Amino acid sequence: MSVPFGLTISYDAENKTFTIVDLSRAAVLDLYDYLEPLFEETWPYTPNSDKDYAGRFVGCFIGGVMPFYHLPAAEYRQACQWVAEAVDKLESLKPYKSDLIAALQADPRYKAV
Repeated sequence: MSVPFGLTISYDAENKTFTIVDLSRAAVLDLYDYLEPLFEETWPYTPNSDKDYAGRFVGCFIGGVMPFYHLPAAEYRQACQWVAEAVDKLESLKPYKSDLIAALQADPRYKAV
């Protein structure tokens, strides 16, 4: 397993580009450890792959990406709240707080709910 370089917020299919907030290895691992149980508890496994938000989050992480691009607006907003909590609680994330929050809030899904 390779550790992702950061949080992948969105994917622009037209331009084939990702919006990624780069983080240190420690920050990536801490954020994943914080988010994974929340994803699993809130969105437990479902055989409907379009709604398997936790499974996709975990699977992509194992593949080297920590994704939010697969989340619809309501779920995206919830995940943004968890990231905001994490940056206040985890020392490794504090240097990235402004970049993370700005990038998350810049996504159209943030305002869609």
